[in-house]
Amino acid sequence: LAFTLAPNLFGNATFAMVLTDDGGVLRNGLDISANVTFTIVIEQVNHAPRFSLANMSAPILEIIENGAAFSQPSFAFGITRGTAQEDALAQSDIPSLVQNLSFEVTMLGDTPFNLSAAFFTSPPAIDPASGTLSFTTAPYVYGDASFSVSLRDSGGDARGGTPVSLPQNFTVRILPVNQPPSFTLNASLVLTNTSTVEVLEDAHCAPRAGFAAQIAPGVAFEDHQTLSFIVEQISGDSALFASPVVVTSEGALVMCPAKDANGNASFMLTLWDDDGVAYGGRNASDPLAFSISVVPVNDVPFFSSVSEVVILETQLANPTAMYNELLVANMSGGPADEQQALNFLVQAVATQVPATTPADLPNKLSASCMYEGAFWGSHRSAGPLSGANIPGFLALYPYSGAAARAALCDPPSAGSGDLP
Repeated sequence: LAFTLAPNLFGNATFAMVLTDDGGVLRNGLDISANVTFTIVIEQVNHAPRFSLANMSAPILEIIENGAAFSQPSFAFGITRGTAQEDALAQSDIPSLVQNLSFEVTMLGDTPFNLSAAFFTSPPAIDPASGTLSFTTAPYVYGDASFSVSLRDSGGDARGGTPVSLPQNFTVRILPVNQPPSFTLNASLVLTNTSTVEVLEDAHCAPRAGFAAQIAPGVAFEDHQTLSFIVEQISGDSALFASPVVVTSEGALVMCPAKDANGNASFMLTLWDDDGVAYGGRNASDPLAFSISVVPVNDVPFFSSVSEVVILETQLANPTAMYNELLVANMSGGPADEQQALNFLVQAVATQVPATTPADLPNKLSASCMYEGAFWGSHRSAGPLSGANIPGFLALYPYSGAAARAALCDPPSAGSGDLP
């Protein structure tokens, strides 16, 4: 018996066989034997299923971070159970002849975070009927995840059969979308409900550490980013500060008030990262508003003065006459922003009395009797001392004789002579 099988077919073939001779049939002879049947059984050997992947020249799927659930129809195509016969039997009413297919998708690895299964909330799967690939990535994850995919049938491996295809590889590439950085203002360093920082006029430039708090890149996977703060003044006099107000990357507020300046200024503070805005990303936080109040501190007033006023006892005999002497110059209450009312306070600190002066004179020059000087009547006003209403002039009233004695609390005894 010899025959040749058609390729990729299995099943049963029954034959009838007779033997004939060449003696003929004369005189009721028989030249053919009785019919004998036999069957050739071709047992199935399972053929490996096959498929192809879309874009096999570059099997890389690129999607955007935080995208919706992914689905690509016909990602796998040309799906077959192995042979045309095995495919045709998928419609058979005999379950044992039907081969069921399933794709096996195995993750080979991922970069750069080595997340394994955490890379996806729903891992890649391929529908064997349509070849549709579907998966859902985890939030805020990016990078490459590589996979091996094989097609398996239910025909088994009896008689050397092959129930699984050769593997093919593909890669899911998630393109990063920059998430905005974030921060808060330290409530302990600002006035309640106003986000105002107070600093004294003429204060040093000491940083306020921790002014910006809870500084963070957009998400944990962006901790490689370099962060920096940008401060924008939106109101107030820019001359209020000797140098621009800055916030360091560590969150310290550095402000240097200009000399003798005070007032209020408002700012916007924004945190930036260095990863850009590709694919709709954001590299800047929401801005937060704050204010700086430079609180005024009163500066000391100043003036220059002559060290001595010289006048003769008899220079002006009329007690009501006024002798004017320029006493002060360069008078100021402080910087230009301090428009203040000024008052001089004059106090006698030393008295020189000739030896001929009555012995009890020092007792008579009490603080209440001296008024503005031991030997002078004078004028004190609520405003600056003045002569002829000219600021900086001192009005002096010299006395002699009885008038001088009257200037004391108790006149000297008779015969004691005129006061010098």
